[in-house]
Amino acid sequence: MRQFSSYVSQLVFVILVSAINFVVTDPALQSTIIAAMAGGWFAISTPYVLLKFGDHPATRKLKEGQSLLNATVSQLFLEFTRLKKYPEAMKLMFASAIMQCGGAAIVQIGPIYMLVFLEMPFLWYNLTLGVLLLIGSPSAALLAWICKNEKLSFRMLWVIDIAFFIVISLVAPLVATTPTVGSWAITVVLAGLLGGTALSWFYSLSWASFVTLIPKGQAGQYSGLHTFVQTIFQPIAPAIYTAVVQSTNLYQVGWAVLLPWCFLGLIAVLCVDFKKGKRDAGRLGEEMKDVIQT
Repeated sequence: MRQFSSYVSQLVFVILVSAINFVVTDPALQSTIIAAMAGGWFAISTPYVLLKFGDHPATRKLKEGQSLLNATVSQLFLEFTRLKKYPEAMKLMFASAIMQCGGAAIVQIGPIYMLVFLEMPFLWYNLTLGVLLLIGSPSAALLAWICKNEKLSFRMLWVIDIAFFIVISLVAPLVATTPTVGSWAITVVLAGLLGGTALSWFYSLSWASFVTLIPKGQAGQYSGLHTFVQTIFQPIAPAIYTAVVQSTNLYQVGWAVLLPWCFLGLIAVLCVDFKKGKRDAGRLGEEMKDVIQT
C-alpha cells in the first residue's frame, strides 16, 4: 500500500497543478501559487507526521572519539564484507544500480527532454505525469498479484521491466523529435503508459527481489549498503546526458545514453542465479508474496 498511496498523493498534486495552469494565465503567478501550495502542504503535514513518531532507542553507540561519518563508512564497509557471503545478492544489487543509470534515469532526464527540447506546454507535461501516476498505481497492484499467485519469476519480471525501458530508450529519440502535438502525444504514451509501469515495477522489484537472496531477518543489515549503492549510481546517466547535450546540442543523442545502461542492466540481471541465491540464503521454498511491496 505504501507505493500505491505515494502514487495517489502525487496524482492529486498533478491534478491540482493542472487546474492552476488552466485557470491562471500568468506564468509567474502560476509558479507562486504552486510553490505556496507545496510549501503549505509540507508545513501542515510534516509536523503531524513527526508527532506520530515514537521513541526508538539506538541499536549501537559511537565509540569514544568516533565521528558519525567514520561510523557510517565503517558500517558500509562491514555490510559490503558480509554481503560477499551471498554473491547472487551482490550481483543483483549492482544490476539494480546499473538500471538507475538506465531506465530509472528518465525521472531526471525526461523533464528536460519534454520541456526544453519538445517545448511541451505545462498542460501536456502535467498530462504526461498524470498518466504516468495513474498507470503506476494499478501496475504496482498487478505486480503484487503476479507475485502473490507465482505467475512469473523475479528474473522474468526484471526482464520484462528492462524491456519496457529499452523500448522507451529506443523509440523516444526516433519519434518524439519536434515541438508538435504528435510528439507530445507519443510522449504521453511512452512516458505515461510504458514509463508508469516500468518505474512502478522497478522500484518494487529492486528491494523485494534483493531480500529474497538474503537470509530471513538479516535484510535490514544490508539496507544501508543497498541504498548507498543505488544513490551512487543515480547521477551518472543524467551527468552524461547533460554533457552530451551541452557539447552537441543533440537531445536525441543525449537521450540515447540510457540504452547501453539498459542492456548492461539486462546482462547483469541474467547473470544472477536466483535459485542458487535463495538456496545460499536458506529461502529456497519461500513464496514471492512474502516480500513484494505495493
